[in-house]
Amino acid sequence: MDDKHDDEGISRRAFALGGVAIGLAGAVGARQTARLTVREPRSGAAAAAAAATQAGTKAAVGATVSAGNPGGTTRIQAAEIFDQNMGGRKTAMAVERAYWPANTWDLTPAQALIDNNVAIVASYTPSQQLTQAELDNLNGALDLLKGATPTAIVDSITLTHEPNDGKFPSAEAYQEYIDFYGPAVLQHGYELSYIPMVLSTAANDIAAYYPTGTYNGQPMVTRMYGDYYCYQAYLTNNVRLDGFFNVAGMHNTPRVGIGEFGRTTNVNEIPTPEEFDDFTTYLTKQWTAWNAAGHDSAVIMYWTNGPGNNPDPPNYTSLINLWNALSIDNT
Repeated sequence: MDDKHDDEGISRRAFALGGVAIGLAGAVGARQTARLTVREPRSGAAAAAAAATQAGTKAAVGATVSAGNPGGTTRIQAAEIFDQNMGGRKTAMAVERAYWPANTWDLTPAQALIDNNVAIVASYTPSQQLTQAELDNLNGALDLLKGATPTAIVDSITLTHEPNDGKFPSAEAYQEYIDFYGPAVLQHGYELSYIPMVLSTAANDIAAYYPTGTYNGQPMVTRMYGDYYCYQAYLTNNVRLDGFFNVAGMHNTPRVGIGEFGRTTNVNEIPTPEEFDDFTTYLTKQWTAWNAAGHDSAVIMYWTNGPGNNPDPPNYTSLINLWNALSIDNT
């Protein structure tokens, strides 16, 4: 939801996810001046052949905070307070979402996270007008990110999160958008991720918007994270993750996680502690089963900004239980 994401930031270094170190591979390639991708579906046979017989790897469990939420006067203070409430488990100080609104390219939203070695799943928002000038802006921003001091830790980069929630005129428009801008992310050595809003159990929209473009013969997208909220999706609309995971399986997405999960998108609609606990238990079961089937997790992040999503003490108990079950850091 756009009203949630006004003052967030971004970053990267080699960040171990599920035991796999993801480095800043390769030098930046030549600037593209045309679309360099061909969109191709991955074959069902290839996806089936890739199914592992051993358990997949876990990833970090994080939390995205902002100044004052859940406390403190800076984002880092808020992250430290969140982790204290998690019984000292490194969560918000492990990995957070980072948001660049349109026409924002500098590192200001991310500098505090970079300075404190917090890993980032980053959202840039280049224009839907596919121009060389805007591509140059994105390349310049990625140059800044790659040259950040200290070295930024970037789990992955997405280009406009929640594209299926009314942000694009069609799924085809988003496919063309990723075809145009996506190679710039890969040329800088970063992973490209897809972050839809989970709006229905069938997830037909998530399937339609999934970027299927390739670059140098390889799928561009290597991460998928769902944004999924307790009160509106899980409770009110009875939305489950069946279709979301089906899409990941169809594309053999290497890692699957949660970009945002929270209590609510509306401060006037708050689940009870028991309802939220049921929600987090459901998430825990889903990712436990995903790993047991041989699939790898991407990072899983709680989202807090304001009283609607600032956890109450019973909510922290639920979050601790999820962290204990799903975090790679629980060793």
